[in-house]
Amino acid sequence: MVGSLAVQDNDELMLMTNGGQSIRIRVAEVRETGRNAQGVKLVTLKEGEKLQAVARVMPDEGDEDRGEGVDPSGGETEG
Repeated sequence: MVGSLAVQDNDELMLMTNGGQSIRIRVAEVRETGRNAQGVKLVTLKEGEKLQAVARVMPDEGDEDRGEGVDPSGGETEG
């Protein structure tokens, strides 16, 4: 486990790997799961790659109008 954060729907997360991959995702886009579920996958790691850090970031003012995001499999999406 890399870390644990308390977040709100309007927050964003930045996930960084030791291989240089970084993903920014809106917390509101992460689906909720029940207690019996195994969780939600936010990043797909390459062979030998490890998640190095996770941080809560303040959304940029222009980001909310872009319509871009990251899907839970780690790929970028445009909306």
